[in-house]
Amino acid sequence: MLPWVRIPPHPQLHEISGDVKCLTDLAIKPDRTIEACINTRANMTLPFNPLAFAVDAPPGDMGNPIYITLLALISSGSIAVLIRQLASVWRTYILKKGNGVRSYLEDNIYISDTMQKMIGSGASRVLIFSAHNCGGVPNLGKPFYTSMIYREFDHDDMDDVPNYQNIEVDNEYIKILLQLLEERSVNLEVASMPPSLLRSYLETEGIVENIIHHIGVYDSEYYYMSVGAVEEFTDIERTKIGLLANDIRTRFRESRK
Repeated sequence: MLPWVRIPPHPQLHEISGDVKCLTDLAIKPDRTIEACINTRANMTLPFNPLAFAVDAPPGDMGNPIYITLLALISSGSIAVLIRQLASVWRTYILKKGNGVRSYLEDNIYISDTMQKMIGSGASRVLIFSAHNCGGVPNLGKPFYTSMIYREFDHDDMDDVPNYQNIEVDNEYIKILLQLLEERSVNLEVASMPPSLLRSYLETEGIVENIIHHIGVYDSEYYYMSVGAVEEFTDIERTKIGLLANDIRTRFRESRK
């Protein structure tokens, strides 16, 4: 077995940390040549033979094999190949991150635009909620919390909509959500609802009719949409809103593939 090698500190080895910046530069500026990044590292020859420094060092004073490997890569020119490969991986990562941000922004614009179309189809306000009990699907008798993540409303019908955040819902609310999971949409006439947290919220907003649409369960969160109006919807309006709700549901599903 070859003995460990102890090598004196080499100033060129400390320059390797600068290659991290090189990788980022190459990923962002792919037209930059690798030679400009690594300078003369690929053609360097060490002023000594590493094996000549092999010693029978005590166990606690053995040379670092990673240190030796890096020196070997520098001297052979393999570091140039390594940097090229890492730069390629780094560039791919940055592009994917950029595409992820772009997709996120496009999804938000699409959802907001579709909610505005609902306003144009008779809705006074449209809200999208994300709810959870650390498992996604609601269960009677267990705490369940919901928060509004999207909001659009008709300023002619309403002055504002409360910012519902981390609301612990009651059993009547959970019953509606369980019904929603089965039927995919639930139509509520506020005046006919039993006394409940949801009814009090809707009455505070001035909502007369409210349609709740199922979106889906993603990452242990249950997403659904609440579409309310200060007057009763017509059948045509309900149909248009249902189709638009399906567009949003589809967008949620496709964005999470």
